[in-house]
Amino acid sequence: IGFLGYAPNNECGHNLYVSDYSQDKGEDYQETAVPGESVSSEIVLKNPTFQELRDFILRDPTSRNKFVLYKYECRHFATEVCNNADATGIRCAFVLLCFDRGQHAVVAFETTDRGLVYIEPQTDARIHPEVGGKNQGKDGY
Repeated sequence: IGFLGYAPNNECGHNLYVSDYSQDKGEDYQETAVPGESVSSEIVLKNPTFQELRDFILRDPTSRNKFVLYKYECRHFATEVCNNADATGIRCAFVLLCFDRGQHAVVAFETTDRGLVYIEPQTDARIHPEVGGKNQGKDGY
């Protein structure tokens, strides 16, 4: 699955993101809350129906992005789909599939009518990951 941006020999899990994560306040940083004020951190997201998921994925532009090794890889595609889903009020999970020699990031949605659905964010294909099996499905929707 190299064409999908599978990155072999990478660390799996939390340490994968440590080098990309920073809490520094860059030059474009803007304070969004006044000290002492209460700020609501509640975000209301819903589990979609399968049709709502399908409509979202078909509208979402993420799969049109170009894979760029070490700059825009599978985890970036998955993160962007999750962010776009959140922005439309849909709950989305970032899923890291770990293999003996690497990992691959995809997304998942808990649909109200068809259960858990995994999506390859680089192609918009529905996939069916299994322990010890292949993760790239060919069935589309």
